[in-house]
Amino acid sequence: MVTTIYAGYIFGGSIWDGIAFSIAILAIIGTHETAHYFAARKHDVEATLPYFIPAPTIIGTFGAVINVKSPIPNKNALFDLGVSGPLAGIIVTIPVLFIGIYFSTIAPIKAGPLYLIHHYL
Repeated sequence: MVTTIYAGYIFGGSIWDGIAFSIAILAIIGTHETAHYFAARKHDVEATLPYFIPAPTIIGTFGAVINVKSPIPNKNALFDLGVSGPLAGIIVTIPVLFIGIYFSTIAPIKAGPLYLIHHYL
């Protein structure tokens, strides 16, 4: 949480922006991996709960993983384990997207490399 709050703080400029960013990104990633976990449980595949991997990246994390500890019994189970994460993740991502757009503001781009390239071309 600390690394994602810090990344959100860098983007938004306030601790509340950092907390909002952290909640959003961890909810999306956590839901995605938890869906994989529940699909594994449904098919009697032994798996761990999600591990979140903090990192000094632009979003403050490398994501999350689950560790599958037993063989996946058949193609249907493999399909369910694979598709469950993206489906659950998109269900959380869409409201986060709309909330983010609603609360966003339009502001001029600060003079950075992309601005300078666009401005002088």
